[in-house]
Amino acid sequence: MYTKDDINYLNSLKQTNPDIYERITAMYSRLQSDIRKGCHDLRNIITLICGNYQLIELDESGLSDNERWLQMGRDIDFLIASLNAINEYRYADNLNLCKINTYEYIWLLQEELSVINGICPDISVSIPPTVPSVNIDPDKISYVIKALITNITEVRSDASITLSIDYGTENLYIHIADDLDEFDAETNESVFDLFNTSKQNHIGMSLATSYRILLAHKGELSYRKNTPCGSIFTLSLPIVP
Repeated sequence: MYTKDDINYLNSLKQTNPDIYERITAMYSRLQSDIRKGCHDLRNIITLICGNYQLIELDESGLSDNERWLQMGRDIDFLIASLNAINEYRYADNLNLCKINTYEYIWLLQEELSVINGICPDISVSIPPTVPSVNIDPDKISYVIKALITNITEVRSDASITLSIDYGTENLYIHIADDLDEFDAETNESVFDLFNTSKQNHIGMSLATSYRILLAHKGELSYRKNTPCGSIFTLSLPIVP
């Protein structure tokens, strides 16, 4: 993936050395094509494994009490979750943009957030009566907000969460704050890195994917400490007329 620094460097290179720029972008395109093919082939293999696992379980009812068999099922589920996470990351910058009414969008999204993975999170929503419009991919931004809230509820299901909005002259800011314990120093330094997680059976890709989604929107995902405790993640999005 291109980081923000990579994008700035490539933009500079495009002006100063267009031949090298073309070679780098062509190489990146070939790599992305190979990744797409590899993910497609891997998905087919895992789908076949999952289907056969389910068929065997139907024929052999006694396997439902066998711990090794159950562990195999958990491993298959983890493989599927891993592949889905890779796919989300891969297509994070593939946007379907549209101009939306921010106020209506957030309130509709709140209904979807009322139950996440069987948990009803305690979410307080604060939106000004007049909010500028933004040009976004609604599904991608929904992914980011849901991922942030899911990460909170997985740490503590009864965490207090606040979703608020403010804006300046150029950008709209969506803040998601919690009252959890602070990140440790190591996590804090690499919060948006791939595979950065301390949770068991988690891949650690959702924050990296979210960061990439915001970059694709020409915005930013940032993190800071909350007061007196917890974290605040902020989605910064350009305002459109």
